[in-house]
Amino acid sequence: LYMGVRSMLMAARWRCTRLPRVYRREAGMPLPKWPLWTEAPALSRILFRREAQTPPPHVPRWSRRTEPSLPSLTFGMAGGCRGSLSSVPEETPVRELGLPSGTTGTVVTVGTFDGFHRGHQDLVARLLDASARLNLPSVVLTFAPHPLEVVRPADAPALLTPGYERLEALAGTGLDRVVVLPFTRDVAELSAERYVQEVLIGTLGVRRLLIGHDHGFGRNRSGDENTLRALGAIHGFDVEVVGAVKDDGGTPISSSRVRRAVAAGDLAGAARMLGSPYAASGRVVHGAGRGRGIGFRTLNLSLADERKLLPPLGVYAVRVWTPEGPFGGMMNFGARPTFGVDEVGLEAHLFDASNDWYGATVRLEFVEYLRAVRRFEDVSALRAQLERDELDARSALTSFAESGTLRGSASL
Repeated sequence: LYMGVRSMLMAARWRCTRLPRVYRREAGMPLPKWPLWTEAPALSRILFRREAQTPPPHVPRWSRRTEPSLPSLTFGMAGGCRGSLSSVPEETPVRELGLPSGTTGTVVTVGTFDGFHRGHQDLVARLLDASARLNLPSVVLTFAPHPLEVVRPADAPALLTPGYERLEALAGTGLDRVVVLPFTRDVAELSAERYVQEVLIGTLGVRRLLIGHDHGFGRNRSGDENTLRALGAIHGFDVEVVGAVKDDGGTPISSSRVRRAVAAGDLAGAARMLGSPYAASGRVVHGAGRGRGIGFRTLNLSLADERKLLPPLGVYAVRVWTPEGPFGGMMNFGARPTFGVDEVGLEAHLFDASNDWYGATVRLEFVEYLRAVRRFEDVSALRAQLERDELDARSALTSFAESGTLRGSASL
């Protein structure tokens, strides 16, 4: 097992980043300015994040061994401590993950967690309960990129929560650790047994493993619940299978269902499965200033990840989380045909807001579809329509806030 750990995990580094409170308390480093502080205070937890490196040279498939040989994995620790799996003593395989001294194991769950819908939330809640009962750290193991991007690129879906959005959602639960495993062809070809021995046991020190009802792992998803229970009996960890969370109609909630709802513009259906409005994160960039010129100044957003799934083009009522808190507003998602601009963009007018927030990262929640994007005869006709859009958007936001059925549905 130790020799297997020495050959661990691909040409990438993981960095353990201690966020706000831990920065102050342990590392003596300045407090990061997190844009969504009021919405995600648990970003003070610890995350593991991947730093991409130059990939190893291609090895012809015919020359590969049955089990791929994986280079060692290097860690960077807050406060300057550094180490690698190859230097981790066999009796303490989790020490370099930054776990507390004396840790004898972890409680782990594994998945892509795209969208972090109500099924994912239930799984993580059970993980936290088990962590508290067993007095062991809670760990989520996830992957980047999405496994299908490596295994079957043509079938890889657009993502509900790419990159930072997924880490933010997971951090907000109170987890002790989020570990991102760079998913490569070599990882995809690991057998179920080697994956368990080197990743779950050798790296994470799993003592209890929680999995979803449809969990598969290892080469060609050859491993399943029965495989895990058999390996758990041999290596000394317990396995708990968590059933699906179902909607009011009795259908299991899944990331695929949420994607279909978002793509079809069924924002209410997506919100019911997610437990909150569908959202997108982006950076505020400078625009052409046309909105300001007609009395509707806007935030122009550049999405953080091009793989992000968005609803159909149109004008929407939105809620935007800024460094100063949430603001209701309306957004044009599409071209600007009245001005002869064919380029599709995200441009939001926030009600009762005066700041520009250029360079800041904000999160935009899609609350309700209002109308299609269309061309107007002149700027006066456009301005008159925007005034009607504002009334419709404010009405939709008021109904949304009063419903009280979604997490975070505070008054605007």
